[in-house]
Amino acid sequence: MVNKKEKAKVELPDKMKQYLILIFACMFAIPAMADKRAEERGDSLYDQLVEYSILGKTEQLLKEKDAALELFKANRQWSHYYFVSTLCSTAKVLGQGQTMTGLKESRLLYEYARDNNHDYGRGVVLAQIAWLYGFIGDHGEAVRQMEEAFRILRRYPLEREGLASCYYYAYVLELTKRYDEEERLLNFVRPLMRRYEWGDTASVIYKTYRDNLLNAETLLEVRRGQLTRAGRLVTRLHSKIANGDERNEYEALRAIAEYYKAKGDYALALATTDRMQPLARNSGLQWGLGLLRTEILRKLNRSDEAYDQLRPMIDIRSSDRLGQLRQQLTDLETMTELDELRINRHRMQFWYALAISLVIIIALCAWLALRIKSARRLKKANNQLQEAYDQLEETTTAKERIESELRIARDIQMSMLPSEFPTCDRLDIFATMTPAKEVGGDLYDTQLIDGCRLYFCVGDVSGKGVPASLFMAQTIRLFRAMTKQGVQPADMATYLNMELCEGNESAMFVTMFIGMIDLETGRLDFCNCGHNPPVIGCGTPQAHFIDMQPNAPIGLWPEMTFDGETIDDIRNKPLFIYTDGLNEAENASQQQLGDARLLDNLRETPFSSAQDLISSLTSLVEQHRDGTEPNDDLTMLCIHFF
Repeated sequence: MVNKKEKAKVELPDKMKQYLILIFACMFAIPAMADKRAEERGDSLYDQLVEYSILGKTEQLLKEKDAALELFKANRQWSHYYFVSTLCSTAKVLGQGQTMTGLKESRLLYEYARDNNHDYGRGVVLAQIAWLYGFIGDHGEAVRQMEEAFRILRRYPLEREGLASCYYYAYVLELTKRYDEEERLLNFVRPLMRRYEWGDTASVIYKTYRDNLLNAETLLEVRRGQLTRAGRLVTRLHSKIANGDERNEYEALRAIAEYYKAKGDYALALATTDRMQPLARNSGLQWGLGLLRTEILRKLNRSDEAYDQLRPMIDIRSSDRLGQLRQQLTDLETMTELDELRINRHRMQFWYALAISLVIIIALCAWLALRIKSARRLKKANNQLQEAYDQLEETTTAKERIESELRIARDIQMSMLPSEFPTCDRLDIFATMTPAKEVGGDLYDTQLIDGCRLYFCVGDVSGKGVPASLFMAQTIRLFRAMTKQGVQPADMATYLNMELCEGNESAMFVTMFIGMIDLETGRLDFCNCGHNPPVIGCGTPQAHFIDMQPNAPIGLWPEMTFDGETIDDIRNKPLFIYTDGLNEAENASQQQLGDARLLDNLRETPFSSAQDLISSLTSLVEQHRDGTEPNDDLTMLCIHFF
């Protein structure tokens, strides 16, 4: 038997194990519980700040901002951190009219996200920066920033911050009149709104996003002239405003006013803007509202009121950039008023004493005031001139650097195109490529293989500039590699399409005409990939566009197979291939050269050589443009096998 003392000794280790397990569990569970409570507190504070922003409570939002951001940082709740920061910048713009301050803060926030490798934060901030650029009227920069933002955000699941960015994007697309893209964006957002369930704590947020969607859809229908459909949406907006269920009443009223203006009911449009004025008072929204009211007043032939509407808008528009100057002018006005009071007092004192002394003092004070005012005006002008000079110097330096880099890129691109052509008995070849910008997206190439097969191609990459030139360089490299393998043009097009589709996230494509001439028989094997039809038989009345299968451009669908065609003999039939920079060349009246005029010229101009033919067409294009800048790259290739 084991006595009680021995039994106690045996059971002691088990109790110690239980105590140790409990201690270790507490060591891990307590911090985890604390972290969870901190995250819940962060989520709650986040929802509260978003509601402040939605309800226009700018003071409460900015007051609690610093503490909230510190909590988000400590919890590593970065999506909350960046979205609340952008809300505060927007609040300063809309609630306090500090446009440039908001833009500067957003820039600093973007640099913080970039330095800390927070890609999602970069996307959210870039979307808000794009909205700010659109707000101050820089639409080109707004589009560029928004496209970069969505390039980043589409790699992540769409959260509430992402939906806000979608509405920023819709705003920018409306400003730039890209209505088809805006419609696709709203079609993307609509099912997401139905799918999300955010709970009671976010009901205000969800309703706001729902109302933003309705407002954006209404404005889109108005801009596209679909007034019947827009009218049904306006009826819904009136109902929501009347029931107090509209979370963004200003934007709803703006959509209604734009509808009435488009419909020609300018009196109702003006009455709607009257309801918008209290909502825009003391905020950055006054500028846009002022423009809308000015346009409506002009339609009503109330020019004087339109002018009066414009005058305060100038101060609103410049308040951010000239804030310090405004303060200096205010101080100067205060000092001037004090000087005037002092002069008046002296005038009264000396009037009774000596009239001559009064005249001298008044003249002296006036002279001194003019000198002081002139000196200050000269100093101000000098400072402005120095700032303008510094900005001009920076701009000139940056422009020269960019131009130098583009010249180098142009030289590299042109070096990739053949300047010397295959020489062979009975073969005459010449080609040129003239980019519309410093670098272009057109291409051509000729390769003589084994002395009996002539490969050639002409292509036109979608877009212009540096991206198109890079895509063009890759296309030429692949074409030259395939010519060495002796494949047929159709097989070559299929291979090029498969290679160029791989990793083509920008959805670029190239139209091409690929051909191979058997120099022993004159047989032409070719494949047209969505390109302009070439002209055969140049210099004769029988010259005509080749009737062929169009196929699709290269780079769109990787599984596509291209079909080839054949002309049995092209000897003594000059072949001319070109890009749409020729037949679509525009003059100052935006009239195109056209296929008919091109074909008439090729029929009526006697053929002497490939180079003379291209020189003649170059002169024709320049004559048609009559000094107008080219609207597209221009490439021409002529082959005469006799």
